[in-house]
Amino acid sequence: MRLAAAIVLASLALAPTFARADSDSDWNDCASDDADRIILGCDRIIAEGNERKVNFAIAYYNRGVGYQKKGDHQKAIADFNRSIKINATDPKAFRARGSSYVELGDYERAISDYTETIRLKPDFEGIYYDRGWAYVQLPDYPRALNDYNRAVEADPDNVQLLIDRGNAYAELGDIKHALDDFEKSVALKPDYALGHANRAWALAQLDKHEGAVAAYDEAIKLDPQNPDNLNGRAYSLIKLGQYDGAIADLNAALKLKPDHVNALRNRGWAYWLKNDFTRALADYDAAVKLAPEDPDTLADRAALYDDMSETEKSIADYEKVLAIAPNEGRALNGRAWGLAQKGDLDQALADSDRAVSLLPEEPNARHTRAWIHLARGEVDPALADFDKALALDPDLAGAYADRGRAYEAKGDKDKAITDYEKALSLASRQAYDDKAKAEAAKRLKALGVFVPAANAASSR
Repeated sequence: MRLAAAIVLASLALAPTFARADSDSDWNDCASDDADRIILGCDRIIAEGNERKVNFAIAYYNRGVGYQKKGDHQKAIADFNRSIKINATDPKAFRARGSSYVELGDYERAISDYTETIRLKPDFEGIYYDRGWAYVQLPDYPRALNDYNRAVEADPDNVQLLIDRGNAYAELGDIKHALDDFEKSVALKPDYALGHANRAWALAQLDKHEGAVAAYDEAIKLDPQNPDNLNGRAYSLIKLGQYDGAIADLNAALKLKPDHVNALRNRGWAYWLKNDFTRALADYDAAVKLAPEDPDTLADRAALYDDMSETEKSIADYEKVLAIAPNEGRALNGRAWGLAQKGDLDQALADSDRAVSLLPEEPNARHTRAWIHLARGEVDPALADFDKALALDPDLAGAYADRGRAYEAKGDKDKAITDYEKALSLASRQAYDDKAKAEAAKRLKALGVFVPAANAASSR
């Protein structure tokens, strides 16, 4: 955590500008490294009242540092206030007070003090890092990144700073620059598990899952008791189709942390992809029990229910999601699909329109609306949405099969056959794809096209 470094840097007690021989002992205590000695020594100096004004500012500052070391940040701030009232030109007092504000979660005031520190001393060591970290807590990632850039210029080999800047890039969606920083961090410190884990995460975000698995291997070797790294490696193994390996990692993660919601979700996903709906549902049920208000967990279970042809239960979970997050596009799309399967095409289209407006580049949302238009007999709007869905994702087997039906409805047999054959050539990603491909095989036979048995089978 960045805060610890900020406090250490702030907690440097100062010596007086000069001291009388009879006060040397008090000043030695007031400027020591021990919190109790600092406080008692500074108490005596302040109580005597015989020092120069500037030295009182130092005594209050040092006593504030003592309280800060003991974790009493309210008293620390009170003393820093007194020090600043006497000497408002000391950047160290503003920096120290800002660090205590951070400890109390008052990030706006911390940022104000760090900004004043910079005004008084632009090259104050570590101050841009501190202010950047405080901006992250708001969160204000663009300003945080600006400060982290300044901090890296001054301290390019600071591994934790590179990790934090990488995290800021990631929050802003700039995964490539995030990965660059994580790469630098592990080059500087090869035994840093967090650096390898963050690098693995970034590689996974870029769909470089083989590299992600290798990076997670390093992180797990260095920190084998971290369930998050096991969960992260499992995610990439799932993306690589290595479901059993993923389940083994997730079992290990859940042994370390039985209430790890994301590990339960990912294990449920792996079982789902293995067509083991019973175990998948058990994991999603456990995840929902742990996180009943989490929209993503509910949406995952809703999608599983849909694959299990449990339409009412699917819609019910999507309803829960939308009660929590009314503009959740994935849930609107899912509910639209469920309503369409029930034959409520008007309400389904209303949900689907909203889903597409929220997720205009999501191919599944376009596919859903296309299916609804086709079911309503609106062939041209259906074709427009099918075209868009397949432009966004050319491997949607179900969408090709459904577009084939739309072309048939238009009387374009050749295009229908082309789409049906394309659907059969693609792997299924969900239960609906299998159903759509089975229908495509039937339509091809009806159109007089020979369908090899292997092509008619599911390839999920």
